[in-house]
Amino acid sequence: MGLDWSLLVKKPVMDMYARPIAVNGVPNRGIWHEDDNDFLAEDNSVVTDHRVSIDVLDAEFAVVPRQGDVIDVPADGAVAAEGSFAVLAAHRDGGGMTNLLLQQEMRVAPAGSVEALAKMPGVLKKRERGRYEYG
Repeated sequence: MGLDWSLLVKKPVMDMYARPIAVNGVPNRGIWHEDDNDFLAEDNSVVTDHRVSIDVLDAEFAVVPRQGDVIDVPADGAVAAEGSFAVLAAHRDGGGMTNLLLQQEMRVAPAGSVEALAKMPGVLKKRERGRYEYG
């Protein structure tokens, strides 16, 4: 007789660490991951890979999220919102949980309209000497 990992292990972990999310506009929950990995290149420079993902419990979905779905991560109490993401890949662990690799969705203004982007909250912030940074 096998163990039900989803019920015995993964659900209690989800109950403890999950934050609210919305998958294609439908409220749910997930465990947020944000990892930076540094790699030494052949020329001894350091390359940093930034990976963003979220774990979801398969039993909480009629259809487990997949590539192309939209994940929104709103604020959770004192924890800031992360924004809106597209699912790049879904990796099932065989034990009732799926890890969704995410890519941040960017809001885009018409070409040549940096000023319009600067007026959108949380997109661009104007710095000194007419330069802009993403914020």
